[in-house]
Amino acid sequence: MRIAICDDDAGIVAAVRTFLETTYRQLGWVIDSYHAGEALLKAISGSGRNYDLILLDIEMKGINGIETAKSVRALSPESCVVFITSHEEFALTGYEVSAFRF
Repeated sequence: MRIAICDDDAGIVAAVRTFLETTYRQLGWVIDSYHAGEALLKAISGSGRNYDLILLDIEMKGINGIETAKSVRALSPESCVVFITSHEEFALTGYEVSAFRF
């Protein structure tokens, strides 16, 4: 399974990555980290990299998570998107891009 973590807060990215690697290390997942939506989209479109799961922040500098998810849907419709955010007010908007969970 290929997983992408995208959050402009390096501490959050590190914490989520560490959690996944320590909790599920026996599964042998490949985890890539991005600190901007633009970087994630570049990886998907430029290298053809596909992710089974994308853990995506909503509030980021530059392109936000909602716009990133819309572009992900166009490039990689089979990817499962889960928003990682503390802002409940974005929950309904997340369903517009077929987010799996918040």
